[in-house]
Amino acid sequence: YPVRVQAPGFRDYTTTITVRAGATTNLNVEFAQAVTPAPVVSNQFTLAIRSSVNGARVFVDGREAGTIRNGGLNVTVDRGGTEVVLIAPGYRTFVGTYNVTRNAQITINPTR
Repeated sequence: YPVRVQAPGFRDYTTTITVRAGATTNLNVEFAQAVTPAPVVSNQFTLAIRSSVNGARVFVDGREAGTIRNGGLNVTVDRGGTEVVLIAPGYRTFVGTYNVTRNAQITINPTR
C-alpha cells in the first residue's frame, strides 16, 4: 500500500508498505525539515540626500541624478559602494563614497 505522512513545516514522507493478515505493521518516519525559501533581498534602496544648497547638482556613480530642491533629493541606488558628488557654484565640490545596505539619508553641506 502507498503511504504518505504529512506534518506542518516538514517535507511529506512517502513510501510503500506491505500489510500481512494477522500481523502488525509498524512504520517509523524521520521527517526532513522543509526548506524555507530565503527572504527576498532587495538590491535597490532609496538614498535621501539632504543639503542646504538648493540648486546644487547631484551625481551618483558618475551619472547626474538631479538637483537639490527644497533641501533634498531622493535617488534609487544599488546595494554596495555608491559615489555621490555634489556641485554648486561658489562651493567646493563634495565627493563621498557610501556603502549602501538599506534605505538611508545623508546630509551634505559643502564649504565655500
